[in-house]
Amino acid sequence: MDPQGVTSHYYNKVVGWLKIVATDLGISEISFTKAPLERLESPSHPFLESLFIELNNYFGGKSHVFTTPIHFTSGTSFQQKVWKELLKIPAGNTKSYGQIAAAIGNPKAARAVGNANGKNPIPIVVPCHRVVNSDGSLGGYSSGTNIKRALLDLEKIFWGGLPLETEAKLVIVSNSPASIILNLKSLNSIAEFPLGPCNEQYFQDLYFDLPDRSLYQRKWALRLRKNGKMDRVAMKGPSIEVSDGSIKRPEIEMQSNHEAMKSIVAHMKDLGINIVSTLSKQSGNAEDSLKFLGLEVIQERDTRRIVRNIFDPETSEPIAEMDIDQVSFIAGDKQLEHYEIEIESWAKPDCPVIENSLEFLKAELKDSVITWKLDKLSTVKLICDLFQEGRAPRDFSGKLLTVPIYEMVTEQSVRRDRCAGASF
Repeated sequence: MDPQGVTSHYYNKVVGWLKIVATDLGISEISFTKAPLERLESPSHPFLESLFIELNNYFGGKSHVFTTPIHFTSGTSFQQKVWKELLKIPAGNTKSYGQIAAAIGNPKAARAVGNANGKNPIPIVVPCHRVVNSDGSLGGYSSGTNIKRALLDLEKIFWGGLPLETEAKLVIVSNSPASIILNLKSLNSIAEFPLGPCNEQYFQDLYFDLPDRSLYQRKWALRLRKNGKMDRVAMKGPSIEVSDGSIKRPEIEMQSNHEAMKSIVAHMKDLGINIVSTLSKQSGNAEDSLKFLGLEVIQERDTRRIVRNIFDPETSEPIAEMDIDQVSFIAGDKQLEHYEIEIESWAKPDCPVIENSLEFLKAELKDSVITWKLDKLSTVKLICDLFQEGRAPRDFSGKLLTVPIYEMVTEQSVRRDRCAGASF
């Protein structure tokens, strides 16, 4: 701490590095920056310690409330009035510049509100990212619209009222995935949790997007699942990693019908993705209905899935399921197979079913599995890119994907997210 009572520290999570400055009266500045060159110790200032905990809770989806004191050391009285009004916007919600102007008693000052927003010295805590244009488009952001969109998407995931799926994944990289699957089918329990009988399913997944790939760029996926019975349509949002090794992401899934299509259109518009066509002439066929809306198929794959319920050992109630997937798809001129184990949980947050199941499976299967964070849409797309662009290992042959290919996919994913500017 310097003689004026000002100290700073660095924090890194989700949207990159932040430099955070505190005075004796509160947090006075948060700025997006590059990684520091010096080795970092834990922050010693009480306000920094407090804010680091609250930021961890925010990015982990535990709380969006910041109680660490803030201290405006700059700004005109008008700007500070705007900044204080921003604190009233709940997470998962937005207001327009005009609405903020009206709220502070100056309804014609929307442009001035925008200027004040751009000079907000304490972003995230003072949520200037929650202010958008009157038509719902993002508007500006001092650190780039990619970061603004990432923050808004994060808040929609955790506090926007959407259902969340919680899962963790392992990819099977054995030369004999069939033997791994037999092993998994023979288990009576996973860690301390009993397993139910095997249920085998077959289905085809079609993924849709607009020609400009608006959904994929925003890390949303629109899926039509065809299983020979009732088609189901689903939208899944960006993934966020949480402390037990699991991934949380919003998921809306419905039986495919006219009401489901209307819900999909409404949700896309809520995301700021414009669908021009209407549903008035829609066919009863789900695939044709999505194409009528201007969407096109961007990925097809076939899946053989073995499902096993996971039970609470005390109540015998199902609290999760283990899905063992064999995913087949075409990449260039090759037919490839991707094998994946998913643990999807609907247990209470304090139940360690995902954490303990992962530890058990990694100990049981050893080098035959690797931890995996990417969703299947991104995994398959990035693998297809490798083969279609001639970047796959030259010695690769057969259908089974290898560790070097998965390593290349991971590197490509990191590079993609770095170019996008912000990621989960």
